[in-house]
Amino acid sequence: MADGPARVPDRRRAGAPERGTGRAGAFSVSLFLIATLLFLPPLVTLGEGPVDLFGLPRIYVVLFAVWVGVVGVIYLIAERVDRPGPPEA
Repeated sequence: MADGPARVPDRRRAGAPERGTGRAGAFSVSLFLIATLLFLPPLVTLGEGPVDLFGLPRIYVVLFAVWVGVVGVIYLIAERVDRPGPPEA
C-alpha cells in the first residue's frame, strides 16, 4: 500500500480534443450543410420578385439576411467552445 495522498489520474488522453469541440464540430458541419442548401438556386430564387425592400431588390435582402444569420450562428458556436487554458508546468 502506498503512503501519501491518492493521485487523481488525468482522464484526458494525449491528443484528445478539448471538451465541447466534438459537439461544436457537429454543429459546424450541420451549419455548413444548411447554409449550402439556403444558398442553392432553387431556394435563392424564392426571394425574386418585383418588390423592392429598402430600395434594393428583394433577392439581395434575402441573401444578405441569410448570410448575416449564418455568421451569427458561427459566432454562437465559437463562443460555446471551451478555449484551452494556459499550459501546465
